[in-house]
Amino acid sequence: MRANNLTLLTDLYELTMMQGYFKNPTNQTVIFDMFYRTNPCGGAFAITAGLEQMIEYIENLKFTDEDIEYLRSLNTFEEDFLEYLSNFRFTGDIYAIPEGTVVFPREPLVKVVAPIMEAQLVETAILNIINHQSLIATKANRIVRAGQSFYLLTDSGVECLSTDGTSQWQQSLSARPQGLLADRKQLLVFCGNAVQVLTPPEAETSASGNP
Repeated sequence: MRANNLTLLTDLYELTMMQGYFKNPTNQTVIFDMFYRTNPCGGAFAITAGLEQMIEYIENLKFTDEDIEYLRSLNTFEEDFLEYLSNFRFTGDIYAIPEGTVVFPREPLVKVVAPIMEAQLVETAILNIINHQSLIATKANRIVRAGQSFYLLTDSGVECLSTDGTSQWQQSLSARPQGLLADRKQLLVFCGNAVQVLTPPEAETSASGNP
């Protein structure tokens, strides 16, 4: 399964239910809303995220020959249903709250309007994608609000921003950064198998001012 093809990112029961619908045809169009029940990290709200990943999932939603062969090997699905899956395309509509919006428990984040088999298939992936990305965004928001500044990893370096988004300083690196550890005196930036040590300008100023 390729990185951009997450079609099998689903629960087995979603597929067995689809086969049940397939064997008992219905033209029913269904609607389901995605929401969460409690705020993460004991907070008062969450930040919705993951729309780009969800759209990419829907656009690449198709069963490859390898997927069909794997499902056939389970000895659970009949050939006419597997033939249907080999030509599967999502034809429904999806509505969502804008990326980065503050949201609250039981507030619909995503609405899916689709034929019942199509809506059944995408349920698991959408829950996983939106929940995971929203959790990251919410935690990032809490971290930023807890401090006076934060670091942004770019393709070519590190930028330090104040909580209002003003750039304080930036440093170019020889390779794309993948992560960092920081304290008041220095930053350890991880670039592949290498670690680069950066000293924030304010730390350098403080050190030079000491007798």
